[in-house]
Amino acid sequence: MNLHVERADVLTTLCAHIRANVPAFNLVKPYHGELDRYSKKVQLQEETFPAMVNLTTPFALVISKNRKPVEKKGASLKFRHDLSIYIGDSNLHDFNNQDAPSIFTLMSDCLKALHGTRLIKGAGELTVESEGEYLLTTDLFTVYDQKYYELEIGN
Repeated sequence: MNLHVERADVLTTLCAHIRANVPAFNLVKPYHGELDRYSKKVQLQEETFPAMVNLTTPFALVISKNRKPVEKKGASLKFRHDLSIYIGDSNLHDFNNQDAPSIFTLMSDCLKALHGTRLIKGAGELTVESEGEYLLTTDLFTVYDQKYYELEIGN
């Protein structure tokens, strides 16, 4: 089977697009790490992820999650590629501040930059599936998972 879109190309292009369109992020990079919410919470107690990614806040970590066939037409297949952006910001421990946390602005800016964007030949538009699912807050970070998908052609 030939996939017309390589995962590495999607991640590289997606990171470059976020860097160019959401300059508020201090770190944008591909990430391949923990598999479940519990291990994320346990392992995010330090300033580094297990992969030793130094987390300079605010950050956006781009993850390729799943790519499964959804439609077959003749010799070609259409795949759904699920992607996540882990958006994180510093936990300032400021309980007196009544303003909305700045992470929500980052999430909104990322959504504006990505939803409906076609980034790579052979892939459809990025479609938002979740504007931001709360993952965790630790002593250092608050992290949300923004979920997208795109349709890709293969044969």
